[in-house]
Amino acid sequence: MDKTNQDKQHNLPVSNTPFDDVFKTECVKLKQYLVPLVNELFGEEYLVEEAEVDRYANELYRVDTSEEGYEYISKRFSDSCVRINGKIYELECQSTEDGSILLRLADYNMRIAMEGAIFPKGSRKLILELPKSALVMLRSGMDGQKGSKMAIEYCHEDQKILMEIPVLHVQAYSLDEILSKKLYFLFPFYIMRLEERVKDLRKERTGVDELDPELNPELNEKNKLEAMQEYDTIRLEIERLSEQIQACCEAQDITEEDGRDFAELSRIIINYLILGLSDDMRKGLVNAMGGHIIELESDRRYKLGEVKGRREGKAEGKAEGLIEGKIIGKYEAGQPINEIAETVGKPIDFVEAVLRDNEVISI
Repeated sequence: MDKTNQDKQHNLPVSNTPFDDVFKTECVKLKQYLVPLVNELFGEEYLVEEAEVDRYANELYRVDTSEEGYEYISKRFSDSCVRINGKIYELECQSTEDGSILLRLADYNMRIAMEGAIFPKGSRKLILELPKSALVMLRSGMDGQKGSKMAIEYCHEDQKILMEIPVLHVQAYSLDEILSKKLYFLFPFYIMRLEERVKDLRKERTGVDELDPELNPELNEKNKLEAMQEYDTIRLEIERLSEQIQACCEAQDITEEDGRDFAELSRIIINYLILGLSDDMRKGLVNAMGGHIIELESDRRYKLGEVKGRREGKAEGKAEGLIEGKIIGKYEAGQPINEIAETVGKPIDFVEAVLRDNEVISI
């Protein structure tokens, strides 16, 4: 089922699950920025430049029963399961707090543990190692606290294992704190702290639209002024985020490619939060992050590379045209040469030659 609908005012795709979409996209495309987040959640001390980050399979299968009584295998997805220096972490993103998240975490944890089950040689014992789990809460309900705890207690007769679940409250982090702690992964969700302001702005705009200026011209003018003041405050905060992302790129704290991705993922959240505002206001707030978004810039480059490959393949009558396009697209999207070689099934020398012949690199 398609999870997006079309914003008729701006011809922009508006996802029905923007928070999950952005979180999972970051975990795939920007996974190295999970390292400071894991440090913040669990008190770890991984060095970003030294940490080995690998995505763990997040497709978890289970046997469910239909209403008719038939059993079937269903697939469920955790938000992010990563391995850092050999240790497994399960991170979930939640917009509002409810008890169901603990049930899901308990389910995911056990299935992840089963994936890595150990049978010691010569032993009649099964060892299940549970991952470390945490929750990224987008809407705070903890009076400004940056962190809190939830827990899952596993019981067997008189034995109990208490698994603490650290919770990070995104709205409690200022932009300066995100920058100082290098929590760049939170860039797109920083906008969540503006949600209540946007709601107030929406109410003020509704009040303006419903007032009859001939009956109460002073009140109508006052509402317009208050709405514009609130709008300017929100726009300036979004512009500040955009400027800080750019500053991180210039300081080489993040790559230019990653900076574009952070900005575009931020616009996905902005575009969702500002639904219901006037057309001019929405355009102004979206443009405060640098313009409209349809797909990530790095993905567009990848597709352009594939198109180029198809064109060259047809012109030259060679299947290599498509492969070369894929190589160029993947390289320009930031994928290392050795990984590209493995993906396309060609030697590293071949990949380097393609990039050199197309003047992508000069090695």
